[in-house]
Amino acid sequence: MNITKLFTSIVACFLCFFAAAQQDGKLYLSLASRGAVYDITGLPSTFPTTSVFSQTTANHISNLGIGYKPAPSTDTNLYFVHSNTTNNSAVYYSGTASGSTLPTGIGGIAVNNAPGSYFGYVYGFATGSKNLYRIHPSAPSQAVTGDADWTDGAIFGTDTFFDVDNNIYTFIQRSGNTYLYKINLTSRVASKALTLSGDIPSAIQGMAYLNGYVYLSTLNNTNDAGNVEIRRFKMTDGIVTLERTYSGLGYLNIDLGTVPYYKPCEKQEVIFTEDFGQTTVRQPSPYMVHGVGHFTFADYLAIPPSQYNTQLANVVGYIENGYYAVVAPKRIQDGHSIFNYGFSIWGTDANGDTFNDHTGNADGAAMIINAGEIYAPIYKRKSTVDVIPGNYYKVSYYAYERYDGASINVQMMSGSGNTVLGQKMMELTGNGDRTWKKYEVVFRVPPTCTTGDLKYYVSLVNGRKGSTNNDYAIDDIVFEDLGCSYYENDSVLLNCNPTAEPIAVTDYKYNQPSGPVTINVLENDKLHNGAPATPGNVIFRFFGIKDVMGQYDNPQNTDPYYTVPGEGTWRYNRATSFVTFTPLSTFTGNPTPVTYTILDKTLALNGSNQGDEFYPGSESNIAQIIITYQTACYNEVVNVSPGIPTKHGITLLNRAGSENDNWPMVRTSGFTVVESNNKGFVPTRMTKLEIEGDGGSTPSKITHPQEGMMIYDTTDKCLKIYDGTKWSCFSTPSCP
Repeated sequence: MNITKLFTSIVACFLCFFAAAQQDGKLYLSLASRGAVYDITGLPSTFPTTSVFSQTTANHISNLGIGYKPAPSTDTNLYFVHSNTTNNSAVYYSGTASGSTLPTGIGGIAVNNAPGSYFGYVYGFATGSKNLYRIHPSAPSQAVTGDADWTDGAIFGTDTFFDVDNNIYTFIQRSGNTYLYKINLTSRVASKALTLSGDIPSAIQGMAYLNGYVYLSTLNNTNDAGNVEIRRFKMTDGIVTLERTYSGLGYLNIDLGTVPYYKPCEKQEVIFTEDFGQTTVRQPSPYMVHGVGHFTFADYLAIPPSQYNTQLANVVGYIENGYYAVVAPKRIQDGHSIFNYGFSIWGTDANGDTFNDHTGNADGAAMIINAGEIYAPIYKRKSTVDVIPGNYYKVSYYAYERYDGASINVQMMSGSGNTVLGQKMMELTGNGDRTWKKYEVVFRVPPTCTTGDLKYYVSLVNGRKGSTNNDYAIDDIVFEDLGCSYYENDSVLLNCNPTAEPIAVTDYKYNQPSGPVTINVLENDKLHNGAPATPGNVIFRFFGIKDVMGQYDNPQNTDPYYTVPGEGTWRYNRATSFVTFTPLSTFTGNPTPVTYTILDKTLALNGSNQGDEFYPGSESNIAQIIITYQTACYNEVVNVSPGIPTKHGITLLNRAGSENDNWPMVRTSGFTVVESNNKGFVPTRMTKLEIEGDGGSTPSKITHPQEGMMIYDTTDKCLKIYDGTKWSCFSTPSCP
C-alpha cells in the first residue's frame, strides 16, 4: 500500500481451503523494496530471512490482501491479492491478473471474505476521499455518510478490513482524536466503533486483524534504513502499543495481511468449577474414572476387621500407590487409628503435613492422589454446553505437590470421550515445597468445529509413573470460556474434526476345550478410515489403560497382561495381536470378560512428543473379549424307530434322486435339506436394535416374533433364538 495510508487488513473467512503459502492464523508483511511477502506471526525478534511469496516486479506487492475470488467463480483456493498503488494498476491473484485495475490511486485494499452477497469483493479507499471504491468486480465509487466527526474529520490512512456482518473499517482523525469507524456496505453509513489511545503513530502504512488484535505497520526512514514499526491494539479497548521494530527493510511501500475477519464473539464465562466441597470423611469422586487399571478409592471403612493391621489396611488407609480420596487434607487419617502398619506418606505425624485445601478452609476437601505407576485420568468431566467455534477455553487447577517430580497431562476430548483433540503436559513446579500453586492451559476451538457432539470432555491425566515422589493433591478446577479474543500466543489448537474414530468390535470364542484360549483380537477392528487394525498401526490397551498389569504398568516393551484373581491371566502379544487367556489349574467355569480399547496411531496429535502413553491419537470405543468353555454333554443319539425320508432339498452337488436311498431321502426326518461343499447357509441378518428395539422410541422391526424363530445378530455376533419372551444367543450347548 501507499506509505501515506492508514492501515491494511486482509481478512478471510474461517471456513477455507488454503493455497500453498496463505494460512489461517498467520500475520503477513509485504515489502515492495523486495517484492516479497513474509510471515511475521508472533512478531519474532529477528526478521525472517525467507519469504512465502514474491513477485519479479517488486511494486506489484505495494498493496496486499488475502481472499477468495468472487462469484461466479467456483475456485475454493485462497489467494494473495496484490497491486501497485497508482491509478490503473492491475490487480493480481497470487501473480495472475484479475482483469481489474485500480480506479484511482489507492493505498490499501482488502477482500471481503465474510459470508453474504459481498463475498470475495475487493474494496479500498483513496487518500483525501471518503468514497468507498469497489475494485473487483469493478463498480463506480460510492459516497459514505456519517456523524460530524466522520464528515469533518480526515481519513487517517486508507487501508481497511471487514467483520462478519459485512462492515468495512477505516480510521478518521478529528480535533486530535483518532477513531475507528465501521461502514455498512449496503447503506454506506459510517458509525464509530472505537476511540484509539496510547502510542498512536504519526502515519500508518498497513493494518490487519488477528485474534482480537488490530496490527498496524509504520515505515520510518531513519538513516535511509527503512525501519518498520509494528503496533497493535485490542478491539475491546483501542489502546495502541509498540510491539516490534524491524530495521533495514528498505524505504518503499509496505502492507500487512491476515486471514481471519473480525467477529464480535459470544462468551459463556465459567462453564463448571470443582472445589470438592467440604467433607471430613473420605469420599469418592463422580468424575474419577473407576475400574480395573484406574485409580482406586481408598475406602478404609470397607476393610473388614479381619484385615486390620495388614498390608491392605496400610495401602488403603494411608492412600498408597494407585489410590485416591476426596477429603479435607487435615482429616486424611481420621478414623485411621484402627490401623497400625507401616509409614504414612500423607500423615500428620513424622512429616508434619497439616495443610488445608487451596482456599485455607480447614474442612474444605481436595482430591488426594498417590499416583504410583498408573497412567490414567484423575478427573474426567463432560461439558454441559457446546463449545463455540473460534473461542478460547481455559482449564485451571491448583496442585499441592508432596514431593518433587509429579506432572499432569491436561486434555480436551471429543464428545464421545474417546478422542484427544488437544493436550498439554504440565510438570508440577512445587518442587516439594508443599504449597498450593496454580496451573492453567488455554485451548482454542477452531472456527471449523461446527459438527458432531460439541460438549467436549475435560480430562486431567496423571502424567508420570513412579512408585516414589508421585504424591499430590488437586483443588479448585475451573473450566471457562474466554471468548474469541484471547490475546496470548501460548494456546493449544484443537483438532476438533477427526474424520472418524477407530472401531473396536467385541470378540467371542465359544465352546472352547479346557486350557489356554487364543483369539485374534484385532481381526475385526478398524482404523478411523475403515482400514484394518494391525499391531503396527494401533496401540492395544486392556481396560483402556497403557500396558496394564494388575494395578501397575508393565516395563516398557513388555506384552501387556492382566491377572484376574482366582481365574487366570490375559496376555496380549504385541507382535501378532493375539490375546491368550491361560486359566489357573484350579479354575472351572467361564472367565470374566475383559475390556479393551485401541488407539489409532495414524491420528497422532501434531506436536505431541510425550510418547504413546499420552493418548497420541484417537481412541476407540470399549470392546469386550468373551470366552466360554465346553459345558455340553455329547451323548450318542438314540433312534427308537427308523426316520422318515426327507422329501425336499436344495443341493449344489447334482445328486438328487427319486428313490428312498437317494438324496435327499437318505437325510431322514427333515423338513428340508440344504447341501453344498463350498457354500454356507446364511440366515436372516439384523442388528440388535432391529431385532429387539430399545424398549422406547425404537421398536423391533419384527412385529410378531414366533417361538423358535432364529436370526443372526450382527451386533452381538451370534445366532439368536426367540423363546417366546426374549431373544437369546444360541451359542452355548448344554445338557437337557
